[in-house]
Amino acid sequence: RLYRTGDLARRLPDGGLELLGRADRQVKIRGYRVEPGEIERVLVGHPAVREAAIIVHGDETRRLVAFIVPAGTAATAPELTAYLRGRLPDYMVPGAFRIVEQLPLTPSGKVDRGALARSAAFIDLPRPEERTYVAPRTPTEEKLARIWADVLQVERVGVEDDFLEAGGHSLLALPLMQQIRAQLGVHLPLSALFTTRTVAELASTVVKVQAEQADAELLAELLREIEQMPAEDLRTALAEEKPTPEAAE
Repeated sequence: RLYRTGDLARRLPDGGLELLGRADRQVKIRGYRVEPGEIERVLVGHPAVREAAIIVHGDETRRLVAFIVPAGTAATAPELTAYLRGRLPDYMVPGAFRIVEQLPLTPSGKVDRGALARSAAFIDLPRPEERTYVAPRTPTEEKLARIWADVLQVERVGVEDDFLEAGGHSLLALPLMQQIRAQLGVHLPLSALFTTRTVAELASTVVKVQAEQADAELLAELLREIEQMPAEDLRTALAEEKPTPEAAE
């Protein structure tokens, strides 16, 4: 039985297969399969973009880089980022944009992505340590910042740093949440990391959950004490709490 996987391969003399790449240009980013052509189609829908090409930059930490041929006045990177985030998942938003007069072409007239990849080697993608740093202000923020820095393997993390923009992705979310549970005693769903994406936002969620857990633990302790009380003592305690008719008046 054969399956159409979209991979290109050739059969070797010994019967083995040599993988040559993808037929559909799919790439894997943050554990997700991404079709660059889909991002390009969305980009050219922006009024300031005439042409667009997406390539992958880096080996260990793979990031998307967008090459843009502007239609008139070029849009800024923040404008394009906001435009894409309103239409695509975060993992499909390029980490860098480069404005070019024209896209390089192969002799057959197709976009020369090899030439783009070589030029992308000189693009400095934003690094977490280069962002505006806001130091932790509370013990919870300090603990979360240390956990983030450890998981993301960076020197420091500010409370306003965004998990995804700092290099985080779905594969790092699980170990990060495990560390939060081990060090802060709070169990959070993975989805919390994608809805409260900064240290400050996540710290607020952690404090709220800790308060709810404390209330639940206090109630459970009171119920255990009540269950252990002799019936006569329990009736006496309830009678003392019940207001008399005179007190009610």
